[in-house]
Amino acid sequence: MFEKARTRFASFILPSGVGGTLGTYDEYNEQILQPLSIGVAKNTFQNSDVEKIATAMTCIKVLGDTISRLPINVYQATDSGNQIDKEDYRQDLLHYTPDGMITSNQFFGALEYQRNLRGNSFARIYRDKLTGNVNSLEFIPSNMVSGYKKVRGQLFYIIYEKKANSKDTKEVIVNAQDMLHFKMITKNSIWGINPIEVQRMNLSTLWKAKNTVDSFYENNAFSPKVLKSQIPDAQFQKQFAESMKDFKSSNVGPANAGNIIKLPPFTEIQELSLDPVDAKFIESTKFDTTQIAAFYGVPPDMVGVYEYSKYNNVEQAQLNFKVNTISAIARMYRQELEFKMLTTQERKTGKSIEFVTQALIETDIVTRSSYFKAMQDMGVMTSNQIALLEGLPTYPEGDKHYMSTQTTAVEDRDASIG
Repeated sequence: MFEKARTRFASFILPSGVGGTLGTYDEYNEQILQPLSIGVAKNTFQNSDVEKIATAMTCIKVLGDTISRLPINVYQATDSGNQIDKEDYRQDLLHYTPDGMITSNQFFGALEYQRNLRGNSFARIYRDKLTGNVNSLEFIPSNMVSGYKKVRGQLFYIIYEKKANSKDTKEVIVNAQDMLHFKMITKNSIWGINPIEVQRMNLSTLWKAKNTVDSFYENNAFSPKVLKSQIPDAQFQKQFAESMKDFKSSNVGPANAGNIIKLPPFTEIQELSLDPVDAKFIESTKFDTTQIAAFYGVPPDMVGVYEYSKYNNVEQAQLNFKVNTISAIARMYRQELEFKMLTTQERKTGKSIEFVTQALIETDIVTRSSYFKAMQDMGVMTSNQIALLEGLPTYPEGDKHYMSTQTTAVEDRDASIG
């Protein structure tokens, strides 16, 4: 399979007839082939097993849910600040539905899921042939993108597309300008690292730990007690076997709960103690859990490790998550969207595409009221802006800015003194 992939890589020709290279073969092997082949030779943790590891999937879910719930809008810079441009044709695509079939929430949730699972996520841009305007965005599963090619200063993506009326696929070359590519941190600026490979040791340890516990219970080794027996002579073997059978039928199952336990002859009950090595192994799984959460930038308490939480309240934890994790991800999305969906002229005139990250911070009503009052007293926010943020109705005179009379501009003060 891998030899075929190598041959296809080496002989690939663009439709124009101009040959190109996907970086170098070593890069292709490291970025694409090795992640597929690692673990095949050994019966150990496979990349596909990550979706069975709760810690990793919780991190991916947290990030996917967070990004997908953030409102995204097209803004236009004005004299009174950035305003949502509801008339822009891309506003409906990004804020409501990218293709007329799924919602914006589902679209960005799927992109973030793929990005955190495979390191790269993609959406194809379909444009009007006459105007070049974006008509729709199509989510492309990461496993349908086999790589990229650089040809004469241009970047192209190689994707698999189903043939019409067939289960077979064909290779299609898409110019990078028509493909949104959201990625993890990258070593070569083009292809995101595979997060599963980076965390392989931690994930493998968790995988083995969970399989060990699963096998433990599958084999009914769930009791903390054991029967110790010492048969004095072979002549008692038959009697002992019958007594053990009796013991099981008299003491096992909910119907026998609370009965006085009658031990078979020559036996005594002993407690099973946890081996120190097992105890360290269990403790190491907590460490692996926090390491995986740290890699994704998810606070440990969000994956169930509450003893590692260092914040006194929810607001502080949310602020840390926003500043140290979500802000970087939102900027990555913003730059890719603006680069591929806005023209240079539009960007120069103040057009932008932004996630509303303020939606992440939830404060109590007293703190929120104090904040809004301060913003209004400084003339930064209007009554209607505050009402909209709180989901309250606006009123005709609510768009005026007011400033507290207790503060005076330095220029005005100097003028009055003169």
